[in-house]
Amino acid sequence: TDVALKEFSRNLGIKEEGKRIDEIPFTSERKLMTVAYDFNGKRIVFSKGAPEVVVKKCNRILWGKRVAPLDEGTKKKILEKNKEFASQAYRVLALAYKEYKKPLEENLIFIALVALSDPPRPEVKEAVEECYSAGIRVIMITGDNPETAKAIAREVGIKSEGVITGDELDKLSNEELKEHLDRGVNIFARTSPFHKLRILELLQSDGHVVAMTGDGVNDALALKRADVGIAMGIRGTEVAKEASDIILLDDNFATIRNAVKEGRRIFDNIRKFVDYLLTCNVAEVMVVLLATLAFPFISLYPMQILWINFITDGLPAIALSVDPARPDVMKRKPRRREEGIINKKLAMLISGIGIKKSLIILGTFLASLPLGVSNARATLFTGFIMYEFVRIAVIRYNEKLTSLKDWLANRFLVYSLLLSLCLQLLILYSPLAPIFKVVPLGVEEWLILLVGTLIGLGSGILIAWVVDKLTKEEY
Repeated sequence: TDVALKEFSRNLGIKEEGKRIDEIPFTSERKLMTVAYDFNGKRIVFSKGAPEVVVKKCNRILWGKRVAPLDEGTKKKILEKNKEFASQAYRVLALAYKEYKKPLEENLIFIALVALSDPPRPEVKEAVEECYSAGIRVIMITGDNPETAKAIAREVGIKSEGVITGDELDKLSNEELKEHLDRGVNIFARTSPFHKLRILELLQSDGHVVAMTGDGVNDALALKRADVGIAMGIRGTEVAKEASDIILLDDNFATIRNAVKEGRRIFDNIRKFVDYLLTCNVAEVMVVLLATLAFPFISLYPMQILWINFITDGLPAIALSVDPARPDVMKRKPRRREEGIINKKLAMLISGIGIKKSLIILGTFLASLPLGVSNARATLFTGFIMYEFVRIAVIRYNEKLTSLKDWLANRFLVYSLLLSLCLQLLILYSPLAPIFKVVPLGVEEWLILLVGTLIGLGSGILIAWVVDKLTKEEY
């Protein structure tokens, strides 16, 4: 605002002269600031602030080059013009002056209204729409005029059942304010940091997770109390930045939307990473356990277990951690605050698919046993690698991805799966085979693995479908 006024003054040919001798700073409660300057012995007081505040302190008006009394009718016209500007989304300030005399803010001479245009960035409307589809409620708490607040909200698509001003807030009890919030009031105008803090605490007491933006010193307490405090990086004060959890380097609301999207992507990827690794480990533990108890001759060798864990399990799992965001990531409602990485749905998937995987891999071993124990053990070892493709396919099914493009969007995952398969083939058909105690597989063993893989894919999708019907939790 000050930068815009300074530029406007320069365009009018007004020079920066004089020496500041007194000042009453702006506060969000007063909505007014006043300075006094000495111009070579002539002392003048200047005030600027909210029109409804400044007009009350004026008893005269500057008409051209003469000063005339300011009557109630003229005051009313000024405030009507202010309302007209505000309804067009202008930020309106009133300017006044007088000769230096204390108290500084009494008996001022009204100069003019100044309408400032500060339009929202084009991407904000889309960001607000995405927030709504993601189950995020957007509330505007501003010091601007109610008409300005309504006009800006209309431009960016913020829905609200009316507007409440700071003065009206002061008259409401917490119960009454809660009723307004529940009714869908999302615009609060001419507010102070105290009002912002009060609304924040009331929303939190109702179980909401609240992110709060702010830039001033007085916003620090609300930023500290919020579940996520977000300070403006360009116009924000150091106090606000220190009190916040996140600093917006571009002061852009759309960046908050992007942060939510990225946070959801990271959480989804952690969940997929855990799902993939634990499913693999459940199967490996069960195979080793069954081998120890019932089929001691099929036990995997330590080198083979290390290979499965560090190479063929590890590479795809790491690749899953950089998966792009799912197409529906901003169309899902927020998860519950208490929900962890492993929810009921994921626990059922890990146990169900892990057990099923171990049984199918053991089945491929038994099916290839007539071909020789060494061949059967190599088939068992390779079965773990083949099942990676099945597990990834079931994960993609759980994500409800419908196009091949979405399935293959993570090229690192595709490369890691192909690399794992190539490394396995290298072990089977190279001088490395004796080190891993395997023999080359023939056509019959590969056919057994192919059948096992297809059975694993079908049964895996069936288990995922059943689990999806049993629990409505998000994957």
